[in-house]
Amino acid sequence: MKRVKCENEPEVATKILAYMIKGCTNSVKEVIAAFTTGCLTKEQLFSKTRLVIKACEGAGVKILAVVCDGSSVNRAFIAMHSPATETAGGVVFDTVNMNMCALDRTLFFYFRPTPFVKDH
Repeated sequence: MKRVKCENEPEVATKILAYMIKGCTNSVKEVIAAFTTGCLTKEQLFSKTRLVIKACEGAGVKILAVVCDGSSVNRAFIAMHSPATETAGGVVFDTVNMNMCALDRTLFFYFRPTPFVKDH
C-alpha cells in the first residue's frame, strides 16, 4: 500500500547529522549530538554546529577544529565563515571561534578524505 503524505506532516528523516568529540590530550572519543535530517542545507549545518560548539564551550570543552568530509554542503558551510587568516585564493581554513565563546582562539576546518566509520 502506498503511503500518502499529509500537508502538515514533517519530512521523513533519511540521514543523521552526528557530532563527535575527540580529545587531543586524552582518550575521549564520543558522539555528543545527533540530529535527524532529510536534506541538509549549509544554513542548517551552520545552526546545528553553532549550537553544539556553544554547548561544549559552555561546559568547559574547548573546540579547536571542525573535521568533516568534503561534501558540497560541508564546503558551503565552511565558506560561510569569515577567515581568520587571509589567503591569496580566498580559501577559508580557519575562523574566530563561533558563538563568541573564545574570541582569542582560532577554530580550524579540516577535510578528512576517508570515511569516519571504520570496520575495526
